[in-house]
Amino acid sequence: MQAAAQELHYEDRLPQTLTSNAVASYAEPDNENPITIVAWVKDQTIVVDIMHKPTDLGESSAYRKAHDLLSAALKNRFGTRVEIAPLDRQISSRTILAP
Repeated sequence: MQAAAQELHYEDRLPQTLTSNAVASYAEPDNENPITIVAWVKDQTIVVDIMHKPTDLGESSAYRKAHDLLSAALKNRFGTRVEIAPLDRQISSRTILAP
């Protein structure tokens, strides 16, 4: 994760993250709608999420670049232990918190 974040020139935001059990957090600097990469521990699994609130519909080229770099870095480091949720399950696979 760190290698991808460095290549993208993202800042370390772990001290500012509000995500419980976070082990890493990086975000674009100087951007009103930054792409953020956060990793946290859930049930002995490290979950990595890329978040972005795009200004247009669909994925931006910056988001796609971050996704591709991060996926490649994780697969290179962890091999077959990396699992990426299929696009149609990415939103529904998240835990919904009660209000």
